[in-house]
Amino acid sequence: MALFTTTATTPTSYKKVTGDLQTTRNYASYIDSYADKLIDEMPGEIDAEQFMQLFAESSMSKNTDIEQTRVSSNGQAVISEDGTELTYLTKGQGWKMTWTALQYRIAMKYTLEAMEEDNYQYGVNDVRDVADAMKRALKYGLIDWIDRGFGDSGAPGIAIDGKYLFDDARTSPLAGVSQWSNLESTAVISENSLFTAKINADDMIAHNGDRWPFEIKRIFVPQSREQELTKLLGTEKEVDNAMNTINTVYKMVPFQVLRELTTDCIIYEQGPVGKSNCLKDPEFNGLQLRWRVAPQKLDLSFTDTTVRGFQYRARWALGLRYPYAMRAGKNS
Repeated sequence: MALFTTTATTPTSYKKVTGDLQTTRNYASYIDSYADKLIDEMPGEIDAEQFMQLFAESSMSKNTDIEQTRVSSNGQAVISEDGTELTYLTKGQGWKMTWTALQYRIAMKYTLEAMEEDNYQYGVNDVRDVADAMKRALKYGLIDWIDRGFGDSGAPGIAIDGKYLFDDARTSPLAGVSQWSNLESTAVISENSLFTAKINADDMIAHNGDRWPFEIKRIFVPQSREQELTKLLGTEKEVDNAMNTINTVYKMVPFQVLRELTTDCIIYEQGPVGKSNCLKDPEFNGLQLRWRVAPQKLDLSFTDTTVRGFQYRARWALGLRYPYAMRAGKNS
């Protein structure tokens, strides 16, 4: 026999606040101190975002940086005796690109009426919401570069060579150098497709035409592909084959699921043999986040002295030089 019976219901909000002015909220001094603490932790939390690991980071000294590249020579030494004319090595001029840092701001304001109530949790949540709005702006910008990196519906930006993030006709500024590709023909999860990507990485060439053998370091897939890849990389024998032949990509490399990736694709981190963490190295990963102003908290003042507030402010640029550190395939 039941002693008590209750029915589910929707609770009434303690306070209903509309607009951008926070009232009857917390002690103003406590909100200020908590905001200072939260912004100090913000870069670490942003860096923990899944897509942050796909971007190399650096800094900018101005709001706009113009970058001119140069390409190493593809010349070679010639037979030459002492006393004869020397052959001098030259370098080629590469392409130029402009990095533009955009400013992002979000703010909160509140009245001194907040000091009348000792309700800490409301103040904490308000500050966290403002900080999350800044982090969200960065996160969605990062995701968009990956999701639309194949150019099917345009892209948030193009590389310094005029191509999309993943492209099969990348060119060099030097005449006569073969095109190179970081686009796989398919995103099918199979033994053949993974091994083909491995071979393609090994066949990489530099912009001056020299061979530049790479190896696959890591694989990234959307959540919808996790089971397939877990099965393929974790099975010692060929999957769905009764002949007991070996699986050539068994434990090939580790993989990671990008939970918020919506494009059906497979992304490979690649880099020179023996080098680790290529995605975070600006020399190899041209997909970059460049900080002009790191996230900071600034206090606001108002004509009405009973109103206080603060803003979060940051300025960064997202752009792409040469995407050496990544290759990918997409299901059409």
